[in-house]
Amino acid sequence: MKTQIAFYQESFSHLKETIDEYEKTIDKYSAIIDIENEISVLNDQESLSREQYMKISTDLEQKQTELDAIKTKLNIFIDEADSIYSGVYTPIYDFRHSDEYREKLKSVREDQKNCIR
Repeated sequence: MKTQIAFYQESFSHLKETIDEYEKTIDKYSAIIDIENEISVLNDQESLSREQYMKISTDLEQKQTELDAIKTKLNIFIDEADSIYSGVYTPIYDFRHSDEYREKLKSVREDQKNCIR
């Protein structure tokens, strides 16, 4: 029985030494472990930032395309306004005389009245 107690005491002291060594190793390398954890966190943040950047970049390109289209339309109206201001009239309809336009307008109105009835 004494030999078993001595064996357990020796095993216990060996385990205690192993635990102490493990704790020393953890203390020694805890800074490295903390740095590795911080690197992992920063890598995750970088990934999110890249995703946000790509989304913003895509949105910016889309908005730039929309802006270019609006500028083109605006330039057309500015050119047309300049022509009108200068007294140049651009006909909208394919009628040579106003009488032809008036007759076509009457015809269209009659068709609309017939559709309503």
